[in-house]
Amino acid sequence: FRRVLFRSATRLLAESLAQIEPDILIIAGDVAVADPRKLVECLELFNDIAHHRMVIPGNHDLWSTGRHGAADSYAIYQRLFTRSVEIAGFHRLDGTPLVLDGTAFVGSIGWYDYQFADDDADIARKYYERKILPGVGRWNDGRFIRWEHSDEDFLELTLQRLRGDLDAVRSSSDAERILAITHHLPFQELVVRRKFAAWMFHNAYMGSPRIGDLLREQDVPLLAVSGHSHQRRSFPIDRQPGEATLTATNVGSTYHVKRALVYRSADDGFTELDSIEVRK
Repeated sequence: FRRVLFRSATRLLAESLAQIEPDILIIAGDVAVADPRKLVECLELFNDIAHHRMVIPGNHDLWSTGRHGAADSYAIYQRLFTRSVEIAGFHRLDGTPLVLDGTAFVGSIGWYDYQFADDDADIARKYYERKILPGVGRWNDGRFIRWEHSDEDFLELTLQRLRGDLDAVRSSSDAERILAITHHLPFQELVVRRKFAAWMFHNAYMGSPRIGDLLREQDVPLLAVSGHSHQRRSFPIDRQPGEATLTATNVGSTYHVKRALVYRSADDGFTELDSIEVRK
């Protein structure tokens, strides 16, 4: 029943977006859970919405449950996600950036290295690595992400790919501004702190400041949009006087509320025009 409601909300979001006819559509990950057929089915709801349709994977997209012939999570990341995205008529943004009308589009799933963990939680590192805190809860990547990488190793891999993409677009004279889409959070300002044990434990898996450090290095106006945490937030990120603007935003879609942010690009950066929310 819950899955039917989620699909209905996603369909309503697609219908709402079709009414405003955006030029570009980008989905910031967590399209489907361990099922390439559902991934294609979901993306195809948005097929007629924009001329340019882009997507990056989220951690749920890499889950492997052993059903549907799924390989390990790294094979999903490297190959199977790409295949499903192409079938659905989307461009996989991470690893293949684009420059359109002066805006450079780059993407990354990112990952986590526990640096966003709450200091007050006083949880030993071994519990973050195991993704289980006895008596409190678990992080389900520990059950369904199946590969030989440590979290830090996979984060480093995604950072290397993102660094290469940023270097590629900055070498283009057409790139006047950057829209960076990451699934995991790049800045601690986007992390919501609440004083109960499970929430504090889960914050370790929200992202990494290393993603944000890479974005701070860019010398053109940059908008960083992320998903993952389900918490709608937006902050200007402090930079030195005279440096280009840097804004970080979390879309804030949840299992029950689907949200899309509508932006317009300009010479000095990006302006948020609207936030579309639907629930079913």
